[in-house]
Amino acid sequence: MNQRFITAMIFLLSMVFTDDPAEARPDVRQMTCKSAADLVKKRGALAMTTGKNRYERIVAKPSSCDSRRRFQAKTKDNPSCFIGYKCSSSMGGR
Repeated sequence: MNQRFITAMIFLLSMVFTDDPAEARPDVRQMTCKSAADLVKKRGALAMTTGKNRYERIVAKPSSCDSRRRFQAKTKDNPSCFIGYKCSSSMGGR
């Protein structure tokens, strides 16, 4: 095979299989209250790091859950910031 083709394939495969943990799961403790709430609102739902070895799945709309509770987290500028809702169970029992 052509050396350029092999190099290009290695590059593409490394991009596909390399996860950026910071992008995949933002750390709410490193964000301002507003930026954390805005991110949840923008994405609709996402997993966020909330403490050492701890993460939560947060949703923007209470209608995303059968059963939910308001979720507050410690952010860089607020010890009890409301950023969205935590589902006890998702719609359809999933």
